[in-house]
Amino acid sequence: MSRPIPVIVSFYTPEWEYASRAQALIRRCDELGLAYDIQPRASRGNWNKNTAMKATFIQEMLAKHEHIIWVDCDGELRQLPALCLAHDSAAPVLAVPHQTMPRNWHVCVLSIRRTPVSVRLVDAWAEYVKTCDVTDELAFHGVTTGAPGAVAALPTRYCALPRQGVFPADAVWCLGISASPDKMAMKTRQAGKKP
Repeated sequence: MSRPIPVIVSFYTPEWEYASRAQALIRRCDELGLAYDIQPRASRGNWNKNTAMKATFIQEMLAKHEHIIWVDCDGELRQLPALCLAHDSAAPVLAVPHQTMPRNWHVCVLSIRRTPVSVRLVDAWAEYVKTCDVTDELAFHGVTTGAPGAVAALPTRYCALPRQGVFPADAVWCLGISASPDKMAMKTRQAGKKP
């Protein structure tokens, strides 16, 4: 039995530079010979609500493709995501452990093989963001906390963070740099609430 072809999936909204970033991602997928399904989506009015679409988009893509690799369109794919393409883990989902917040996982890169476990997890994630006004990442934290063994760790180079403005040389995926005005305003408000 042959393995399903992994498909890079993402969506973008009309705000900020997302459309041009998505086009850059498409060009990079072409350069690397990667299959992709990257689509425009209408805005829901702000960054937080737009990020919440990620779970339902992934739900839709997982129904369409047997193995998907989600990447945020505002990041940069520096090299072939070999561990995601192979996805040799028994866990149906691969993600990078969170590096900066008390959460389980980053959600900028996710490799998901369609299995009953991954479908249930993604369905729960989609339901969570429908009922709670939280970011995609916080919702993913909520559902994965109750699903031990469903997600296995990718190395941090799959969600590389800059150090003093420079990404590591071995970075596979460089974390997105979205500076959409409503995202920055939300982050400023959150920073003001910290003790």
